[in-house]
Amino acid sequence: MATLEAQYAAAPQKRASHYRAAEQVHECCMVLRQSFASNLWNCGWSAATYDAWWQCHGEAAAYRHYYRCVQLIGSNEPDKRWLLKNPGHVDNLELLFAVYPDAKVIQTHRDPAKAVPSLVSLLMQLHTFTEEGRREQRAQNMLVREVAKWSNAVRKAQLVREHRPGQVLDVIHGDFHRDPMGVLERIYSFIGMGITAEVRAGFARRIEEKPELSHGEHRYDIANYGMSEEQVRESFQDYIRRYDLVKGRQ
Repeated sequence: MATLEAQYAAAPQKRASHYRAAEQVHECCMVLRQSFASNLWNCGWSAATYDAWWQCHGEAAAYRHYYRCVQLIGSNEPDKRWLLKNPGHVDNLELLFAVYPDAKVIQTHRDPAKAVPSLVSLLMQLHTFTEEGRREQRAQNMLVREVAKWSNAVRKAQLVREHRPGQVLDVIHGDFHRDPMGVLERIYSFIGMGITAEVRAGFARRIEEKPELSHGEHRYDIANYGMSEEQVRESFQDYIRRYDLVKGRQ
């Protein structure tokens, strides 16, 4: 808790962009990085040689370690269903299905010209913890890297999905904001579960209260990262068309 509070004190905007609390769950990447082969490391530090090694090395060992950790954590409740979250799984769907062959994956989609700069904004909030100076250069380099990484990731994921019919559900970012309960109903149907009256009431309260806004709004400007929206979208053309992410449902 003290570590988180120190981070928020140094970067107050982080509460709005990616709020975490010591008593709450976090993303799978925190376990995956324990193998030392993880995208998470290069997100925090400028390490071009490590990044080149990681991109050639792969994360098969990390996913095997991750699977054993989940086995250990859940060993007292073997029949409990797990809900796991990690955007990086999109880049490693084949590895995720290798360790969890019966997994059901919910893949969310948003206009990359909004989603990727938002990610870079979040990552740049860590800059002062790891480096001094050259902030503008680091931000521009990071956007170039993240555009390349995620455009490749969605292409890889699409190839994996074609061999896993019925195991991936698509959720469009705009749809979730327009009709959150409708999207939740689709998700529950997809995983073969019903929504009880009690759970539905809890969802309704959550939708009405919008607690995620209590920490402020995450604001960012792609112009700060040396690239235009059109340049970002150029790398994602097929993906954008497939999910109608710009002029349609984004």
